[in-house]
Amino acid sequence: MNWLAGAQAADGGFGDDYTVVEGTDPSLTAYVVHGVRSLQATETQSVISGCERYIATSQRSSGAWSAWFEAVDSIEGTAAALRVLMASKDDHSSAIKKGLEYLDNTSDLQDLENWIIVTLTYVAVGRAKT
Repeated sequence: MNWLAGAQAADGGFGDDYTVVEGTDPSLTAYVVHGVRSLQATETQSVISGCERYIATSQRSSGAWSAWFEAVDSIEGTAAALRVLMASKDDHSSAIKKGLEYLDNTSDLQDLENWIIVTLTYVAVGRAKT
């Protein structure tokens, strides 16, 4: 866990050489949280908190987030970010509301690839619980 904490950027996010943008990326950061949350270790909480902070502050004015493979507003990146914020113990209701509005206004389920639909399903389940 120390390695992961050491690899986390000062802004709380994660990046790699394969993302479209330089530096940290919201969707890649969300994927780290999805994996780390499955670990039952107290050390993971500081990594997760940093990721949640980064994701909440990297939301665009449109309500969307980018994804590692595209620098524009992204349905996939937004859904991945929402999965993290909706599972958070902290209050991210404003960011969640804006993100859900973005998805409601832009998602055409007939035109999405299966892996994006799976991510949106997680968001829908979380939305039903709120």
